[in-house]
Amino acid sequence: MSQDSTQILRPVSLGTGTLAAHPGLLEFFGGDDAVCEQFQQESRRVLLPGGHVLFRVGEEARNLYLVLHGRLRAERPAAGGQREIVGEIGTGEICGEQALLTGAPRSATVRALRDCALLELDQEGFERLVATHPRAMVHIARTLIGRMTSEPEGRISRPPVSTVAVVPLHPGAPVESFSRGLRQ
Repeated sequence: MSQDSTQILRPVSLGTGTLAAHPGLLEFFGGDDAVCEQFQQESRRVLLPGGHVLFRVGEEARNLYLVLHGRLRAERPAAGGQREIVGEIGTGEICGEQALLTGAPRSATVRALRDCALLELDQEGFERLVATHPRAMVHIARTLIGRMTSEPEGRISRPPVSTVAVVPLHPGAPVESFSRGLRQ
């Protein structure tokens, strides 16, 4: 089986106790702590290695995903066996919502451009979230409508890249301590 044809999602524990909302989750839900907390409780965190497929065009939708870290690319089949890039999905953005809401098959294939950490929310968890916090649907609807109206042919927007490389200018430069400082 090739890397392209294999779907690999590795569940990762979110830990126990009170969860601090991830910045990407807070960003998506406009800082609404209650929605973020329930989204985290209803979802599971998964890791998707770079180059692997999250889901394929035509597949049945069972989940939507929020990107915690990493970058995904959405693409569709094009003429001559080529792939048309629809767009990219970055930190704090969701994918898979259209098919989950409509019950239609997936409209694009989504693959990881690099290693990704995602929150995976299934249909039942989504329905509980929206029943408890109807405003959560407003954020999801804004994303969906924005993709359908502001981008040609429903293309997904291209969020800014947030990868930083730290390269020492000379041997012995304090790269590790400098990098730790950047994360804080």
